[in-house]
Amino acid sequence: MSEQNTQFYEFGPFRLEPQKRLLFRGQEVIKLAPKSFDTLLALVEHHGQVLEKDELMKRLWPDSYVEEGNLTLNISNLRKALGENPQQHEYIVTVPGRGYQFVARVKELAESEELAEAERITAPTAIAADKQEVAHGVTSSSASRRFLWPALLICALVIALAATVSYRFIYRRAVPFEKVKLTRLTNSGKTVHAAISPDGKYLAYVLSDAGKQSLWLRQVAAANDTEIIPPAASTGYFGVTFSRDGNDLYYSIKRDDPGTLYRIPVLGGTSVKLLERIDSPVSFSPDGKRFAFVRGSYPNPGESGVFIADADGGGEREIMARKPPDFFSPIGPHTGPSWSPDGQLIACAMHTIGAGYRVLAVGEPDGKEQVLTPQPWEFIARVEWLPDMSGLVMVAQNQDSAVPQIWSLSYPGGAARRITNDLDVYRSLSLTADGSKFVTTQTAANYSLWVAPEGDATRALELRVGNIGAFGGREDSTVSWTPDGRIVYVIKDPAATGTSEIWIANADGGSRKQLTKGGLNGSTAVSPDGRYIVFISNRSRKSNVWRMETDGNNPKQLTGGLDDSNPTVSPDGQWIIYASLSNGKFTLWKVPLEGGTPVELITRPASTPAISPDGKLIAYLYAEGQPVPELDQPATKIGVIPFGGGEPIKTFDIPLFSTVQATLRWAPDGRSLLYAVSRNNVANIWSQPLDGGAPRQVTVFKDKLMAAFDWSRDGKQLACVRGAHTRDAVLISDAR
Repeated sequence: MSEQNTQFYEFGPFRLEPQKRLLFRGQEVIKLAPKSFDTLLALVEHHGQVLEKDELMKRLWPDSYVEEGNLTLNISNLRKALGENPQQHEYIVTVPGRGYQFVARVKELAESEELAEAERITAPTAIAADKQEVAHGVTSSSASRRFLWPALLICALVIALAATVSYRFIYRRAVPFEKVKLTRLTNSGKTVHAAISPDGKYLAYVLSDAGKQSLWLRQVAAANDTEIIPPAASTGYFGVTFSRDGNDLYYSIKRDDPGTLYRIPVLGGTSVKLLERIDSPVSFSPDGKRFAFVRGSYPNPGESGVFIADADGGGEREIMARKPPDFFSPIGPHTGPSWSPDGQLIACAMHTIGAGYRVLAVGEPDGKEQVLTPQPWEFIARVEWLPDMSGLVMVAQNQDSAVPQIWSLSYPGGAARRITNDLDVYRSLSLTADGSKFVTTQTAANYSLWVAPEGDATRALELRVGNIGAFGGREDSTVSWTPDGRIVYVIKDPAATGTSEIWIANADGGSRKQLTKGGLNGSTAVSPDGRYIVFISNRSRKSNVWRMETDGNNPKQLTGGLDDSNPTVSPDGQWIIYASLSNGKFTLWKVPLEGGTPVELITRPASTPAISPDGKLIAYLYAEGQPVPELDQPATKIGVIPFGGGEPIKTFDIPLFSTVQATLRWAPDGRSLLYAVSRNNVANIWSQPLDGGAPRQVTVFKDKLMAAFDWSRDGKQLACVRGAHTRDAVLISDAR
């Protein structure tokens, strides 16, 4: 009998049998059209690889010409048959401009023809033989042997079947964090970083209050807090990590110098300095003897690398390096590498300017690199391996989500699945040793639209127009006046986490109307004649400048940059000034309001442009100097240039903790620049005179933060986005 093997494949709950041309989900046969089956087989046979569309077309229709739509239809039918969610492709992903990739984990199995033959004759043949021997009354030893072999064969097959079922039960383990339970561990609203001990019994967290940060320890079950390191000014923590045995805390801090790594016993003691020039939390090797970390601006500005060092800080060496436009990002407390449980791989998020974020893994010690994410993401921060290496958990944001959420990423397939699905922002990430739970920081924002006559805080009126977007990105926090006294604002859709929509209403909140539908829309500006609203939208899959009429009709795309932001319209209604990502940095550009070719105004870094009322000057923001610890970024300054471009004619320092990234405005009289400053969780508008005088406070609000503001054209009404956000540590447990 031939020993030729019959090949079949298993992925998730499915079993694909090529010879029988059948697809099973458990015992159920999934019906597929012949070409759909052929498409699935081709993808599965090349799992983990990108199959070009042309290659697939030639394989499926080798002797005829068909349109590409037929392939698209096959893929659509397959996704439905596999039960894929339209927003999350667990099995088949589209690789734009190329083709398709099967990303699920595939197990290739084989069974011999001899075993297959035995399965075909087992039960029916044995029963027939038994009946025949009884009918003839045969009792000879030869007859006994003839009776015995089918029984032995049955036993062998039962054992084999039991082993197969056991294997499949183990292999098809429950999807991690498919169902989760969220438990809030802190309630101060001021927790900026958090980590959980390997045994899940302790929480270490950083508390930020009144510009000072401190390190605390909490027993999770008892909810009692112990201060480990007291508050200190000008100190920013760059991550907290427990050692593998849970006895020590490793933490990075930044003051005016590069980041420094320290170690302190969990139960209290003296901090020991271990390492300098560190820009991320650390991740330990499985044996706890080494750790990995990210270092930025090394050996030259803009360059970055992943390093490993001994647990005492010695023996450091670089294992993966990048130069612009690639860098390991974001350099800071919410990123960092993750060392795999088998000790063979170190994963880390990497950002390519203009091309998004990916997760890379480098082999240790062979140095071989691999990309773990088939497609680029809008943003990826912290990543953590699951203990069984079936995948990773990561803080990330795709093009269809408005804010960073928690995702699972399968390994090696790279299929992504959302774990959290809300409007909150997630940052830190720390898993227990058994992978059954993790801790993250959750930022919840509650902002609304306010109108204050003449900027008088005592007469400010809250407009009941919905939840204003405030933390989903620079496109969200905007408000603009029309010449006829209406307000343009942005609302987050609570039913669709990947959308923010532009609305318009009267100054009292009445006559509300939605102007956009679908995607991320915001960063609005209104033309002087009130005909157009200029805004940023990602409906073209990139953030670009668009224009629509004030009633929402006739939208038109005006730019096609890699990443455009903050458009504003010149007083004569001829030009739009905006910021665009170019050569690795944001610079100022202009484009005609009626459409045309964009022109770069200045090549130095600049963002958030604002045009003076007389149209002669452009103010903008830029960053300069070393990162400020409390802000995790360099201090922001204001520059002023002529409308036609050129060198800055004025520059101004602005106070720390300002929120000018959301709004920079000119006063209606053109004599000063306005921005918001937050102190002790209260924000007010400040004025910087253009003649260089000292800044002065304009509004006197007693509570709430401010994300955006705008003065009416006559200078009599102030519209502003005000509210609060809380940041706390949350425990997310696998509720299987």
